[in-house]
Amino acid sequence: MISESLGRKIVHKSITEDEAVNIMQNFGIPADYARILAELDTYIKEGKEARMNDTIYRVTEKTPRKMSDFVEECIQNRKWVKE
Repeated sequence: MISESLGRKIVHKSITEDEAVNIMQNFGIPADYARILAELDTYIKEGKEARMNDTIYRVTEKTPRKMSDFVEECIQNRKWVKE
């Protein structure tokens, strides 16, 4: 995917939890904290946070939507280019 606003290619790469920990540690994040963050990413990846509530609506008065719908809209509106 090429982001027109950033002017560069953005690539998604799936990595393991251990790889995520190592990458975060290389950026100076302590091992224990990196492990917690990586576990949270796995939790989200497994869909355990795939739920919606009314917070977005209460704050913005806009209907909440799924991230996948947001991404598709950006592609359709040429904000992002799908390769």
